[in-house]
Amino acid sequence: MKTLITNAQHPLSAELAYLLASAKIVFGNNYNTYPQLGSISLAHEILKFCLDEHIERIFPTHPQEINALKASEILFEEFGIAIGFSKYTFNKPAIEVKDFNELSSKLLQYGYPQRKLAIGRGDLLGDLILIDDEVKSFEQIWLKTESLSFIQLGKLFNHPHFQPLFIYQIDKGVRRFNFLREASGLKSITTVPDELKSAIENFFDSNKIEGFYQVYFSGDHLVRIKNAFA
Repeated sequence: MKTLITNAQHPLSAELAYLLASAKIVFGNNYNTYPQLGSISLAHEILKFCLDEHIERIFPTHPQEINALKASEILFEEFGIAIGFSKYTFNKPAIEVKDFNELSSKLLQYGYPQRKLAIGRGDLLGDLILIDDEVKSFEQIWLKTESLSFIQLGKLFNHPHFQPLFIYQIDKGVRRFNFLREASGLKSITTVPDELKSAIENFFDSNKIEGFYQVYFSGDHLVRIKNAFA
């Protein structure tokens, strides 16, 4: 199956391409004819690209592409082009907070600093970030933020444009796995403990989930599932 992954520069595009071993992969950004994200007719231009290149399936990697294709899904279906939206979401936080004062008070309520906690965006974009007061340097924040201190949290989020966040109770740290689920089964490039893999296989099967997902566990408890490209 000829499959379009819209941007090779996304950190997970190469991983998805590897998991799609039987597909012929096309990366959109490698073609001058692939449309720019700012196009006012983005979905129709992607459709034209797909028809010109005989694409049978698309995995959009950017929120603008995802939103544009969602609005035109029926049109793509009419041309026999499947879109890998990875629509399913699962989220089990302790609470959602609306401002920084509420975030501070709820962190204390849920056991900070004795208990491990993490935060995640309210719209489920991005990763989970552990709150760890052993983190002293701000330099890592501009790389790949896995944890930050409470002081750093205040500097980053204590402002009038605070976006809703979720607080997660993390008893044994966070483990994240990327899975591709197709009719042929569940695939991952990382080694997943047997008990967790069995649990997620059963979960995906019972909920009829297909797509490319990030799955988060705290210990053996499932806390979040989202589109890997979100």
